[in-house]
Amino acid sequence: MLRVYAKCLALFAALFCVSYGLRILVVPDIVAIADREQATWRVEVAFVLDTLQNLGAGGAALTVALGVGTLALRLLRPPAAS
Repeated sequence: MLRVYAKCLALFAALFCVSYGLRILVVPDIVAIADREQATWRVEVAFVLDTLQNLGAGGAALTVALGVGTLALRLLRPPAAS
């Protein structure tokens, strides 16, 4: 059962790492807020990559929270009488 959580965690961590790496490589000095003169496509790419980073981090946090909750329920539940 915890193997599913590990796979989800790996997927979200990979999404975060790839989007973070692309953000550093493609648009390293662009802020995803269009408050000054910047190339429009760079701001859009930075915004999309920031969004993917947030999705990866949030998904990983939710996966860890659900995994810990499931593990706690398994440990705290009394064994079934047979």
